[in-house]
Amino acid sequence: MKPFFLLLLTIFFLIPHTQADEMVRVQTISKDRLNFVVGLGKGDGIMVGQQSLFSTRKISLSARAIEVSRYFSLWELSEKDSVVPFKKGQTISYSKRVNSIFLEIPRLYKLQDDSFHKEKNYWLGKWNYSLSLSESVSGANSNDQLLRTGTHFEINYLKDWTTKLDWSFGARYDQEVSRRQNPGLEVPNTKFFVIGDLYYHFSRVGESKVNPYLGLGVGIGYSITSISSNISKGYAMILPSIKGGFQTEFAENKFLLAEATIESVSSTETFPSGVEQKTSTLNAKASLGYKF
Repeated sequence: MKPFFLLLLTIFFLIPHTQADEMVRVQTISKDRLNFVVGLGKGDGIMVGQQSLFSTRKISLSARAIEVSRYFSLWELSEKDSVVPFKKGQTISYSKRVNSIFLEIPRLYKLQDDSFHKEKNYWLGKWNYSLSLSESVSGANSNDQLLRTGTHFEINYLKDWTTKLDWSFGARYDQEVSRRQNPGLEVPNTKFFVIGDLYYHFSRVGESKVNPYLGLGVGIGYSITSISSNISKGYAMILPSIKGGFQTEFAENKFLLAEATIESVSSTETFPSGVEQKTSTLNAKASLGYKF
């Protein structure tokens, strides 16, 4: 009976402690920055007049609930000479334990960065220089192939999903030239792709703003090749594209990127005569990018 009583006593003390702290998002802030709204309401146990603690890793402050609906609550700062230091959309810590203000910031530093992460959207542009490491063309002698080089341009819409993961989708334009030895000629090729990428970001290097990352991408599109007066058309695929690089923040929410990529590209094109030609290339690329 005694162990059962001790278990109940432990649960009685632990449950209020574990449920007292949670992460909430700031919904809006008044123009005078004296009041703010969070996504907690009557259903979360919030009552008018309630005093609570709101914190980030840099500051903790006390506020009083002045209006409460089912899902939201309006708060005013307890310290009349203060202004709300948060931003709209920012994730902050909420606690009913106002007396723990001196312990709150050290506690928050132990939380993962994702707890405070605010999703952001970016545009990402890239310029790529491409060099084929290997190429095979159906119906052509591999010894005839000398070199394929080109430039690729990308524009992507990117979602900053967590502090570690980003995903993006966009469009890509390739302009390449394949130089063949026998007979000696240059074969231009143009491709248009719809592309998607997933990025994993590592921690910043020391105290700098340099952030290494790895990426994996795919794409599907349209390919056009011109050989003398003959034009072949068809579809093309990127599967996969493996990339690694780093980005550095040079202004607020503005980044410069440098990247290296290895990718496999295949295309199947058909000439007006009905002859089908398949091409597979393994490309190495160097890229520069701008994210904003």
